[in-house]
Amino acid sequence: MLRLAVVYRLCWCGGSDETPGGRSVVVFAKRNYGLRAPVEGELNHARFIEFSAQTRVSGVDLRWENGAACLIRKGAAAQVIQWVKTSGGLVPPRPDGSPTRSPPRATTC
Repeated sequence: MLRLAVVYRLCWCGGSDETPGGRSVVVFAKRNYGLRAPVEGELNHARFIEFSAQTRVSGVDLRWENGAACLIRKGAAAQVIQWVKTSGGLVPPRPDGSPTRSPPRATTC
């Protein structure tokens, strides 16, 4: 069930990412789980973050009238880690216990 939830959220992010990497997430979600990316206006209180070469991330911000929010990003791992830290979040240690550091340039998450 967790895997499906992760794929669903990645699919939301991929909907605003027209790069081959972004589109491949949407194709994977559709082919393997029957999911599709939402379109602008379909999700109430959603703001899609388009992928750009400068940010190297895409995503979606979901905010509700009661103040609750869910911010989802995918993209270059170093940029996602930086975004999490800048947003006040914590990056968990790696499973082997070594400190988390920015991964190699080509890694995505």
